[in-house]
Amino acid sequence: MGRKVAVDQRYHGHPATGLYFVIDGRDIVACFLFGQFGQSRCARQIRLPVRLFALYTWAMKIVTARSIDNDSFAPYGQLLDVPEMPGRYDFQAELFNGRTDAIPNLLLACVEAKSLPLDIEVMERHPYSSQAFFPLEASRYIVLVCPDGADGGPDMARLDAFIVGAGQGVNYNPGTWHHPLTALERAGNFAALVWENGSEADTEWYTLAPEQRLRIDT
Repeated sequence: MGRKVAVDQRYHGHPATGLYFVIDGRDIVACFLFGQFGQSRCARQIRLPVRLFALYTWAMKIVTARSIDNDSFAPYGQLLDVPEMPGRYDFQAELFNGRTDAIPNLLLACVEAKSLPLDIEVMERHPYSSQAFFPLEASRYIVLVCPDGADGGPDMARLDAFIVGAGQGVNYNPGTWHHPLTALERAGNFAALVWENGSEADTEWYTLAPEQRLRIDT
């Protein structure tokens, strides 16, 4: 007989199939089936064969977030660190506007807090403008970025996940795929600068296919 396991934040799985596992190493502790079939009974505890373990890993790939630094973030933009010494520090970000009819939009955003693990379902980019964020009042926040894929969408297999400190900002290069700003631990207030003209071209949204979705953890 399999032992019962509560369905809580420990399960992992894939929204497209409705199949979720509770995993301990390479052991399936329990298996649940949701969706049109309803919730199944608990499965026996079994050891995953290599092929099935690979299938589970595909079903919800987990990306480990790491602390941000200048070199790691450089392919996507600039890290804006608060200077340690008094003085004025000019041109810290490579600001860019690619449209003559776009104007600078200095905006304020209040971002609700989320906790890890975090499942990623959408990405966005600004094809014609850089976008800078700087926390006004926040704890840590998470930045998720990736290069273009072969089809022009986000290459989720090459996604980088960064934990950013309360005293650090970021500036995305134009066209950089990124996840919407996500505060950790508590809600955060941010200032942002982007060039916009009010058209749909300001922001390009991309809804991830089920097999592209990732889970971010530490």
